[in-house]
Amino acid sequence: MDFQRLHRIMGVKFTPEKPDSVQDIVKASLSHEQRNASLLHYVGVQNLEIEAIEDNVRALETEERALVAEQARAEQQHAVAGVEAERAAASEVATVEGISKRDEDLKKLCPLVEALCTMSGAAERVQSDDGGVLSLKGCRPDTLTDYLRLIDNAMKDLRERACQLPTAQGNEWLRDFLAYREINTEPSVTAIRKELETAAQKVKEQKEAKSVMGDTSGGANATASDPMNPFDSSAAGMPAE
Repeated sequence: MDFQRLHRIMGVKFTPEKPDSVQDIVKASLSHEQRNASLLHYVGVQNLEIEAIEDNVRALETEERALVAEQARAEQQHAVAGVEAERAAASEVATVEGISKRDEDLKKLCPLVEALCTMSGAAERVQSDDGGVLSLKGCRPDTLTDYLRLIDNAMKDLRERACQLPTAQGNEWLRDFLAYREINTEPSVTAIRKELETAAQKVKEQKEAKSVMGDTSGGANATASDPMNPFDSSAAGMPAE
């Protein structure tokens, strides 16, 4: 029975009549060991390949998440860039409209400046100030400041000549002309900031005062309703005076 079981396992039949059959059993055993070693090596190689593939899959999943995040970030940046582009376009349109409006206003102001230049006597300065170039250009938005400068110089000359008149102090019209008027300018950014800081400090002080008054009134109410207070008439069951 043992020989039969060995025959079923090894595939080699042992017979006592043939002693050489033992060598066949040994050869079959070695062959089985080599096959098992080969299979074990194959299984090890397969496990290594599976681990490498799993590592590659994890790396690809990580790369996929990074690409998805990058795509979302790029879409967000594209949306922000679109909003910024629309805002810049709107700002550019508003700037162009503002410049056009300013040019139109300056063009409307040019005839008035020319009339004022003629009335103040600055027209002669326009002819001789820079060799006639300013007169050749005429009163335009780009030369408006030059005309205003010449008018200011002419007005200073007129004021000096008026001051030299003997009736300068007694004449009502000349007195108004010679009096320097103070021009009210807009407050600076520093002044506005100081005013805002002062207002904020006042509001903070008012809030602190209200909180202190609230704490004081709360403490007084607690003292009045304290049952351990000997001066509390309600706690003793006595009518208040």
